[in-house]
Amino acid sequence: MGPAGGPGRRQRLLLSQVEANFEKEHPEYKITWKNDVLSEGDAATQVQTDPTAAADVYMFASDQLGALMKAQASASSAPTPRSRSRSRTATWKSPP
Repeated sequence: MGPAGGPGRRQRLLLSQVEANFEKEHPEYKITWKNDVLSEGDAATQVQTDPTAAADVYMFASDQLGALMKAQASASSAPTPRSRSRSRTATWKSPP
């Protein structure tokens, strides 16, 4: 742990700042924020316990993609209307 309290503390502070800025710019939305900061290496294990209850947005280590797709916990593998739009975004490739 460094002087700022370690990476988890810094990530929580950043999330709090992003949430506060969003709420300030968009008072028309009433959002209940729920955050859980864990390592990208632990994401697949956490998400696979119940993919339907997992976060809408999360980061994971690339070596976990197969396990997440098998659990249908990746936008590119989940066959729902909401995930189809995320799938298009996630699989878009920039022009050469």
